[in-house]
Amino acid sequence: MVLVPMLSLLHVGDGIPGANERAVVAGAAADASSDDTLIEARRAALAERSVRYAASRSRTSLLSREDVEAANATTTTAPPPPTTARPKPKPVRRTVAAKPAPVTTAKPAPANEQAGSASFYSPRDAAECAHRTLPFGTIVTVTNVATGASTTCRVGDRGPFVAGRVIDLSKQRFAELASPSAGVIRVRLTW
Repeated sequence: MVLVPMLSLLHVGDGIPGANERAVVAGAAADASSDDTLIEARRAALAERSVRYAASRSRTSLLSREDVEAANATTTTAPPPPTTARPKPKPVRRTVAAKPAPVTTAKPAPANEQAGSASFYSPRDAAECAHRTLPFGTIVTVTNVATGASTTCRVGDRGPFVAGRVIDLSKQRFAELASPSAGVIRVRLTW
């Protein structure tokens, strides 16, 4: 525990200028005629008092005037603003209504299709036609490429054996697609 004489405590903390301070203030007042000089002299006297007070409180060493002024002159900076980490936003799940499939009036593409030329012959039945490879009994739709006219027939014979031709029709079925005087027409087969 540090024992400080009562007289020095009264002198330091009472706010009444001591003899030294009065001399400093009086000397400064005599030298200067402005109020600013008086204020500066008073500040110097207060700084001197602070040094003495600090020295009386310290057990190890006396503080210099520069130490006291440095302690009084330290600027306090505002603490940096707190950083608040925002939580990551939750991913938004958007549901998109599936568009209904468009309604088409067109027929679906057939599984089997072949293009080539067609001619006619005289079969036993008017509903029969001749194809080289399709199984007997297969129902074939024959469409004229130029006009879009179509007819159906059932495979019941083999042929035609002419290069480029894919089917031989009866004269009646051929007449549904084109005039028999044409002889050979371009067709598309589907089955």
